[in-house]
Amino acid sequence: MARWATVMQLFSLATYVGPVVEKITEKAVEGGVNGLQWVWANLEALFDVEAELDKLRRTAKRICAILKDAEETRFIEDQTVREWLADLKDFAFDVEDVVDEFQIGLDIAKLEKARLSPGSRKRRRPWDVLPPCLTWVYRKWTISVKIKEIKEKYEEIKQRRNDFQLREGESRRRQQDKTQQTPQHTGSLRGDSLVLGLEEKKKEILMHLRQGGGVLTYMRPRPLSIIWLNGLGENDSWLLFCSYAFRQAPTDHDVGREIGCNGRHNQKQKYKMPGLIYELAQSVSAHECLRIENDASFSESENARYALSCNFPVELPIFQKLYQNKKLRTFILLGENGTPTKQVPRDLYMNLRCLRVLDLRRNELTELPDSIGNLIHLRYLNLLDTQIERLPESLGSLYNLQLLELGDCKKLVELPRGLSNLINLRYLGLRLDWENCRHRWSDIVMPPGLGRMTSLHTLSRFSVSSESGGGISELKCLKLRGEICISKLEIVDVRDAMEASLGTKQHLETMMLRWTNCRSPASQSGGGKDVIEQLRPNSNLKNLWIENYKGAEFPSWLGDQSMNLETLRLYGCERSERLPPVGRLRNLKFLFLEGLHTVTDLGSLSGDGNFAGFPSLEMITISNLKNLERGFELVQDEMPCLRKLVISDCSNLLQLPQLPNSLEDIEIRECPALSTLPMLSSLQQLVLAKCGHAIIESIHQFTSLSSLTISQFPRLGSITREHLQDLRFLRKLKIDQCDNFVSLSSQHLVSLETLEISQCCTFSSLAGEGLPASLEDLRLQSCGNLTYLPGEGMPASLQHLAIGGCPTLEQRCQVGGGDWHKIQHIPRREIGENSTV
Repeated sequence: MARWATVMQLFSLATYVGPVVEKITEKAVEGGVNGLQWVWANLEALFDVEAELDKLRRTAKRICAILKDAEETRFIEDQTVREWLADLKDFAFDVEDVVDEFQIGLDIAKLEKARLSPGSRKRRRPWDVLPPCLTWVYRKWTISVKIKEIKEKYEEIKQRRNDFQLREGESRRRQQDKTQQTPQHTGSLRGDSLVLGLEEKKKEILMHLRQGGGVLTYMRPRPLSIIWLNGLGENDSWLLFCSYAFRQAPTDHDVGREIGCNGRHNQKQKYKMPGLIYELAQSVSAHECLRIENDASFSESENARYALSCNFPVELPIFQKLYQNKKLRTFILLGENGTPTKQVPRDLYMNLRCLRVLDLRRNELTELPDSIGNLIHLRYLNLLDTQIERLPESLGSLYNLQLLELGDCKKLVELPRGLSNLINLRYLGLRLDWENCRHRWSDIVMPPGLGRMTSLHTLSRFSVSSESGGGISELKCLKLRGEICISKLEIVDVRDAMEASLGTKQHLETMMLRWTNCRSPASQSGGGKDVIEQLRPNSNLKNLWIENYKGAEFPSWLGDQSMNLETLRLYGCERSERLPPVGRLRNLKFLFLEGLHTVTDLGSLSGDGNFAGFPSLEMITISNLKNLERGFELVQDEMPCLRKLVISDCSNLLQLPQLPNSLEDIEIRECPALSTLPMLSSLQQLVLAKCGHAIIESIHQFTSLSSLTISQFPRLGSITREHLQDLRFLRKLKIDQCDNFVSLSSQHLVSLETLEISQCCTFSSLAGEGLPASLEDLRLQSCGNLTYLPGEGMPASLQHLAIGGCPTLEQRCQVGGGDWHKIQHIPRREIGENSTV
C-alpha cells in the first residue's frame, strides 16, 4: 500500500509540473537558440513575479489620476477618448484580477504551511511537500505570462494617452489654480454651537445671499463673515453637516458604528425616483451596467461590469446576452419582488469567472453546483432566505470571499468542511429569527478548524462538535462582533470552555448559550454548572439568552454588578430552582423567564433585598412557570421604570404582589388560579385571557385604563355598568371568545372609540342603553346569534363598521336590507366579503 501511495504521489507531481515542462521543451526544440533565449527569459520572469506585481500595483494607483484628468478635460465628449477611458478601466480591472490570483497562491501556500508545520497533528511524508511547491511554481508561471500581456496592453494605452495630450496631475493643478482665484473666506462654524434666534433677520440675509449679495457684520470686536453659500469652505461644510447628522457621534468610528447599528432595524422605505433622475442614472451607467427585465436586456456595451436581473424564467436565452460580458463583476438576481427563481443555470459559474459580487437572496434555490468554485475572485455571496440544505465543497476554494450570507436559511444543516480555508472571510451570516424559529431549527454541522479564520468578525451561529477542530476553543482567536449563538454546549468540558476566552470578546453584543435536551456527560455532572461558569462573557455584552441549561443553579457572574446586560432571557432551564439575583444589574431593561418548571417564587431575583433593585427594568415576561405560586416581594422604590408586565401559562399562580405605580401595561393569560389584581392607578392597557372569573371584579379600580381586552372567559355572561362606570378614559374595548357572553353596558363609556366583539356565539343584541356617542369604530365578528342592530341606529360619530361571520345581520345590512338605513351614513363599511368606502 505504501508503494502504491508513492506511485500516486508521483502521478500527482506529473499533473502539476507537466504543463510547464511541456511548454519549455516545445519552445527549446522548435526555436533552437532563439527558443533557449525564450526559455531563459520566461524562467527569469518566473522569479521576478513579485517585483512585476509591485510595479503593476503602482501603475494601477496612477490610473485614478489619469481617469480624473481625462474626465475633466474637453475631450470627454470625444467618442475616441471615451473608448480609451473604457480600455483604461479594463486594464485596471485586469491588474486587480492578476493580483487576486497571486494572492490566492499565497493563501494556499500559507494553509499548506500550517498543515505541514511541526505542530500539525497530521504525519508528514517527504513527498507531501512537493505537490504544493510545484503547484505554486505553475501558478507563478501562468501569472508571469498574464503580467507580460498586461504590460503590453498598458504600453498601448499609454501611447494613446500621449496622443490625446493628457497629462497626469493636470486636474490637480487646475484645481489649485481655481482655489487661488477664489477669495478665501473665514468661517464661523467652529465648536458645537449654532446660531439660533433672529429668524426674520436670518431670512432677510438668506434672501440677499441667494440673489448674489454679500454681507459683513461686526459683532463685538470680532468680525463675523457671512458669505455666499457656494463659497462655504470644506471644513465648515463638514461641521455644519455633522452638527445635524451626527450630534451624538463626533468621531469617524462612532459615525460608522451609528450607521451600522441603525441599519439592523430592517426599516424599508419605498420612494419613487423622479423620471429625470432615473433617465440620468440610466444614461451614466449604460456602458457599465446591464439590466435584464422580463424578456429584454438593457445595455449599450458588452463590457458591462454590473448586472441586475428582475425575475425572469431561467430557460430564456437572455442568459446568453449576460454571458457576453465575460468580465462581469456584479450579478444581482432579485427574488423578492416577484416569482423567486428556483434554479440558476449551472454554466453561469463557468462563464462569469470574474464575479466579485453574487446576490441570490430570497430565491427558492435548493442547491449550488460545484462549478461555483470557479469564481475565485468572489468577495460577496448572498444566499439569504433560500432553501439550500448543503453547500458544495468547492466553496472552500473561494479564498477571496469576505462575506457569506446564509441568514434565514432554515433548511441548512451543514457547512462544507473546506470552509475553514477561507482565511479572508470576515462575515459568516447564519442568523435566524430566534424567537419564531426556536422550535423549528436544528443545530448546524460546522467545519473543523474555524479557529484558522482569524479575519472573521461575524459568526452568527457556532455548533460545538466532538470532532478534532470542532470544539468551542476554536473561538479563542476570533475577534467576533455583533451576535453569536453557541449550540450543543452539553458536550463541552471545563477546559475547553475556559480556552474559548469569551470574556475577551468586547465587541460582542448578543450571545445565546444553548444546550440540547439529550443526556450527556456534561448534563449528568452538575448539569454543566462548572462549564457555564467558564463561559462568562465580556461585561460589554448587551443581550444574553440561556436555553435548556440543566444546572440547578445559574452562574455567579449573572448577578455581577459589573455586567451591562440590557436584555436577559432564561428559557427551558427546567432544573434551575433558584433564579439569579439579576436585580443588581443596573442597565437591565427587559427580562424574559420561560419554561422554568421548578421555580416556585421570584424572590431571589432581587438578591438580598437590602437595596432597590432593577433600577432600569422596563418589561418583564413570565411564561410557562408551571409551579410558580407567588411573585417577587418589592422593597420601596424598586422597579421605578417598569412599564409592562406579561404573565402567561402559570397555572399555580395565586396572587401578584404590590406592583410599582409606573406600570402602564399588563397582559395576563392562562392563569386560572389568579383571581385578583393589585391596585394600579396609572395602568393604561389591560389584557385578561383565560383567568379566574373573579378577576373581572378588579377591572373597575383601574381608572386610567385606555384599552381593555377580555378573552376566553366561558362563565362571563355580561359586563355591567358596575364593571365599567369608573373607566372614563377607556378608548378601546375588545371582548373575544366568551361563549356565554350575552350583554354589554357601554353607554356610559364617554371616551370609547373602538368596540370589538368576536367569537361570542351567544351574543345576540346591541340593544339596551345604546352605543356611546363617541364611538368611531365597531367590529362584530363570528357572533352568529346577532341578527339586528339597535333600533335607534348607529352613532353619528361612527366612521368604520365591520361585520363578518354573522349571516343574518350581514343580509340585513346589504343595500335595501332591514338595517341598511341605520348604516348608510357610515363612511367605511365592511359587510361580509364586501368593502365600501
